[in-house]
Amino acid sequence: MAVRRRAVVAESSLIALYAAAAHDHPDLADRLEPFRSRHDEHRAALAAVPIPVSAAATTTSPTASASPAPEAPRPSVPPDPSDALDELVAAEAAAAEARLADCLDARGRELATVLACVAAAEAAHERLLRGVVS
Repeated sequence: MAVRRRAVVAESSLIALYAAAAHDHPDLADRLEPFRSRHDEHRAALAAVPIPVSAAATTTSPTASASPAPEAPRPSVPPDPSDALDELVAAEAAAAEARLADCLDARGRELATVLACVAAAEAAHERLLRGVVS
């Protein structure tokens, strides 16, 4: 299912961004870890949603939907910690909007519910990240 796959890939990208920010800014690593960890949980929850029979019948390969998302390339992170956090805030805001849009394309209530929960969490992350440097 394209919607689920897109969301899983997006979560992988967020995980990579958090890992890069933690690597480049070790003083932020402990505070960023809970956010990165929640994205691991989001990715796992999305991957675990069963594909409705009607959607599964349109997949070209039975293993295409079950394959893990490719590892996202290591993103570059601004050298200033505040700028790095601003980038994470923007990424969370964009992800929340994208997951809300995905809800409209989702086939099946379970996937739409998981996408809505992920969108809500990402919107909360956006707000919570603003306090990381305060």
